[in-house]
Amino acid sequence: MAAGLTAREAEVFRQLRDGPSTRDLAMRLGITERTVKHHVVNIRTKFGDISRFQLCLLSATWGTAPMDD
Repeated sequence: MAAGLTAREAEVFRQLRDGPSTRDLAMRLGITERTVKHHVVNIRTKFGDISRFQLCLLSATWGTAPMDD
């Protein structure tokens, strides 16, 4: 996975493409808001401590392209 993301982190990353709130993302994925926040923090760290907004832009730019190296 790009930036060493786990499968679940990659799923969260792809869902960020349209800038959902933490609550909306939790509902989409059937997980708690706390778990979403945990995944987003991990993803931000793996991408070099970029902002959530920057993650959304990256996700939108990459679209649904495969995340494999």
